[in-house]
Amino acid sequence: MTKSGLVSKVASGPARYVLSDATGLRRIVGALPTFAPRWEPIFQVLWGMHAALEAVSGGELRQPQVALSRRVHELAAPRLAAGLPSFPTVAPERFVDAMQEWTVARRGARQR
Repeated sequence: MTKSGLVSKVASGPARYVLSDATGLRRIVGALPTFAPRWEPIFQVLWGMHAALEAVSGGELRQPQVALSRRVHELAAPRLAAGLPSFPTVAPERFVDAMQEWTVARRGARQR
């Protein structure tokens, strides 16, 4: 990239480079995305749901729906900040399965 003039080396010693030709780099890389996800709350929600669902599926909780419902409530603000869809509203006996489906669907959407 230095030979092409896109970046320039500054100072001697450890390699430090600066962008010299942003226009040329855009020609190679293409346009920047118009949307930049807020990764911190996305990861907070997905990791929180993953941990909660793991505890629920381990059978170590006497009231899995209650524990999962608490986690959903705790993750409401980061879910909104992340721009993720609402958590499903379902009957209590279907709650754990619905939350697992919601989490897997979000994870799959982010991998694309």
